[in-house]
Amino acid sequence: MTMAGVEADVRLEKPLGPLLGASKDLLSGCIGGVGCVVAGQPFDTVKVKFQTFPHLYKSVLSCMTSVLRNAGVRGLYAGSGPAFAVNMGENAVLFMCYGQCQSLIRTVYGVNEDFQLSVGQRALAGSLAAVCSSMVVGPLELIKCRRQAQEELARIQRHGRIRTPLQITGDVLRTEGIRGLFRGLTSTLAREVPGNFFFFGGNALVKSALTPAGKTEAELAGWVYVVAGGCGGMAFWLSSYPADVVKSRHQINASSGKPVNFLAGFCRILREEGVSGLYRGVSPALLRAFPANGALFYSVEVTRRLLDS
Repeated sequence: MTMAGVEADVRLEKPLGPLLGASKDLLSGCIGGVGCVVAGQPFDTVKVKFQTFPHLYKSVLSCMTSVLRNAGVRGLYAGSGPAFAVNMGENAVLFMCYGQCQSLIRTVYGVNEDFQLSVGQRALAGSLAAVCSSMVVGPLELIKCRRQAQEELARIQRHGRIRTPLQITGDVLRTEGIRGLFRGLTSTLAREVPGNFFFFGGNALVKSALTPAGKTEAELAGWVYVVAGGCGGMAFWLSSYPADVVKSRHQINASSGKPVNFLAGFCRILREEGVSGLYRGVSPALLRAFPANGALFYSVEVTRRLLDS
């Protein structure tokens, strides 16, 4: 290739650089979402049922036993279709926005490379990225939660109809309009923005602690990404779980004609059930967090390395 040809390629690569990087982050997050669902969906199903219908289940174990007895293993993967859509869509947008927010923070702080960002700067990038991802995850998670809670809703409302995700979407649009798909957006933001601060910050902190002197993150073994991702996931849920309880009840109860706003829902749970009510179902959430987010970050890292190579 001539020198002119090389210069032309360089000129072409410069404007395509950010777009190419964003595309890689988008695809990596999408693949990571698949791993997250496969590893964590059963725990998520139990979490949603237990936190939304506390009067029906005495414990997390009784909830899981009931699901297995009535619906088998398939019951633990109820709502998997929307869950795949939620996790693939959310993580694709989240990791793409996270990459762009890292670039923005690098510019603001005069840092050359992502790996040179501090733990706090990466955590801030995660919070900023969560604002964008919430616009995607809100409607998808509403459908997922309602699909997971159908058995209990049918029992309460005395009907045996089990609706598909597409039928649930149609019901929401018909009865509540487009606005209905964004029900619970305030509580989604209340969960995602602080949660992702600790999610990406916790992941970065553990990776930093496990990186040997003289080595970079690119040289880390795969198990480090699993452990760091799992720890980041647990930090996410410990910091944002009360908002998730309010969100789940708000999104599901609206379908039974009892919608409440975020603040009213938060105060009602606190008044009627105490602080423990805001952490109902936290056990399966934490049990899910480690394997699901370990699989997420590992899948993202492997996919990104393959794309870079």
